[in-house]
Amino acid sequence: ERLHSFQDLALFHTFNSCQDLLRCYHMPTLRSLRACASSFSFEPPSASRWFQLSGTNHHISGRPTLVRDGVMMGLLFGRFKKLTVSIEPDEPEDTHKCAIATGASAVYERLPVGNRRCLKVLTYNIWFDERTPQQARMQGFSQVVISSGLPDVIMLQEVTGRLLCILQALPWWCDYHCSPIPHDLPYFTALLLRKDSVSPEPSTWFEHRFENSMMGRSILGTRCSWAGLPLMLATSHLESPMGPHRTNTARRAAQLKEALDVLGGNSACGEVLYGGDMNWIQEDGPCEVAGGWLDAWQALHPDQEGLTWDPATNEMIEEPFKGGRLDRLFCRLKGLQLQSIRLVGTEPLQGVTCKGYSGHERPVLVSDHYGLLAELIKAG
Repeated sequence: ERLHSFQDLALFHTFNSCQDLLRCYHMPTLRSLRACASSFSFEPPSASRWFQLSGTNHHISGRPTLVRDGVMMGLLFGRFKKLTVSIEPDEPEDTHKCAIATGASAVYERLPVGNRRCLKVLTYNIWFDERTPQQARMQGFSQVVISSGLPDVIMLQEVTGRLLCILQALPWWCDYHCSPIPHDLPYFTALLLRKDSVSPEPSTWFEHRFENSMMGRSILGTRCSWAGLPLMLATSHLESPMGPHRTNTARRAAQLKEALDVLGGNSACGEVLYGGDMNWIQEDGPCEVAGGWLDAWQALHPDQEGLTWDPATNEMIEEPFKGGRLDRLFCRLKGLQLQSIRLVGTEPLQGVTCKGYSGHERPVLVSDHYGLLAELIKAG
């Protein structure tokens, strides 16, 4: 009953029920939970106090630790004194282990150092929808990331606090730098940079908010380097259509132009990659870019639609709208050249279904969007 009464609390909305409690905690997750709690009327104990509760002093290196029943988690969550976890020592350096309350477990072997000859970029709107099984969807997303060879750059849209906590428990999370997380937004964008291949410059994360946005949309970016090449990386979730009579076409077009001007205006950055959910629908007309910019899909697959939101092929979508190439990757290149780009996350998750608005069971995919995975190599 207490869980239900706290359903709208950002801190506790991370869990559907006691059975869905993620049992893989590490420091970034704990910090995220504490940040969520800071806007409410109670303050959970410090991280040091949290680990004192287990009765042992464990070395925390930022890697996930396996959690099982034992410690009074109620001391972290205040009133919820029946939730219990304990912390075991870290696993060996070459292996991450993660377990969740459903009994499922995964072992993730570290991949070799990132390929310096090929830059992999994944952009994905992971969908904030809470009617669908988010934990299963994020496990599916994890499989996309792993099967893609842990891309050097991951651009995410529609991240929520709950999705973030699930992502932070995934075995490869600590192999990435993550952009600063806003705690005042119901959903947001994020950039992940693979630690062994992409080097962010100190204090270069930035956010440029669109003045015309009614939805708080912005550009999230950073300067970094890969294989000795300076990069500017950025992602956005442009203004969303609000139905057939309020498409926000002009607002969205202005945002895209502003983004390309802002990002392309810094010639010292070398390569510039700007991807995300641009929400570009058919009513918006052709998406034409100039000034040295190119649309990666259009450049490599000019005769293919490349729909990333498509009710005709994604049975999880129930909206009666036409499909569109909503997600894009724009490039402004000097020392790199595009090698490939493809859709990912196009298959239903095996054995996972959910009930739609009609009450009928529907297959579940990672998201209502498909992801885009691009590969770039050094020119020449």
